[in-house]
Amino acid sequence: FPDFDLRASGLEESPLAYPSSIGLWTDILLSDIFFWHLHAALMCRQWLRPMSTIVEIGSGCGELARLLWLDHDPLAQWREIILIDLPESLFFAELYLCTALPTVRIRYDGHNLEGSNTGIIPEVGFRLIPAQVCAGQSFLCDLAVSQGSMQEMESETIAWYLAMLERHSVRRFYTLNG
Repeated sequence: FPDFDLRASGLEESPLAYPSSIGLWTDILLSDIFFWHLHAALMCRQWLRPMSTIVEIGSGCGELARLLWLDHDPLAQWREIILIDLPESLFFAELYLCTALPTVRIRYDGHNLEGSNTGIIPEVGFRLIPAQVCAGQSFLCDLAVSQGSMQEMESETIAWYLAMLERHSVRRFYTLNG
């Protein structure tokens, strides 16, 4: 990304990161995992402008979602980032995102939503959906992202996620899994 200027972007590692993993470079807080997430965020950004909704599969603590939100172009008019993961991971993602981005709305959809058609909810910045209940969920999606999570899954689970994405209006799927 030769045109990307980290200093001008204002993006940096969260001060909530594990203290021994972060360091300063010209007054910018960085970590090794920061560049992994930043690379994914920049890949997503180059493909979709404007975008409305991003779905992240296996979101972990929510760091990629935070970077995507902070790199948000006001002209892009995206409304929502949906995080799909195990309920235990979503618990930590909710805590992290609430602390890192206290003004952004977060909704946890932990109940069975089968048959509902909630679509895009403009007042919500992040929607957290446990994997167990997202099968019946209906959402419009410009981009689905999976970074570093599918290598932890069984083949059947990966196939289930891919089939779920095919049922939705997913225009693009970015994956970086080892």
